Amino acid sequence: GFGVVLGGFVFQAILTGDYALLIDILDAPNPTPFKRTLRALLNFYPPYHFAKAYYGITALSSNTMVDDELVLGVGFKWVDLFTSRPHKVMFLDITVHPSPLVHSYYWLVGHC
Repeated sequence: GFGVVLGGFVFQAILTGDYALLIDILDAPNPTPFKRTLRALLNFYPPYHFAKAYYGITALSSNTMVDDELVLGVGFKWVDLFTSRPHKVMFLDITVHPSPLVHSYYWLVGHC
């Protein structure tokens, strides 16, 4: 029992660590069949959608450092739940078009 909980903690740390890079990699355009399958399986793992929603909200709300300059966050508004904001991934040279945050909310409600 405790091993499953501990394994879940480790997996969640991998999922959300390093600026949620794994989430961005899975949402990247033109995914490989492996990434598509992994994303489909993770849809049934509720913490994945919680991490996506949390990452989406904090990415809009928090300040970031770009070239030694503090860039203020634009802030999170309720309308942002229903819109998708493309963004460049920090360590990779790709632009990600994630699904709107409300999709993660629907998946979380569906798991209850």
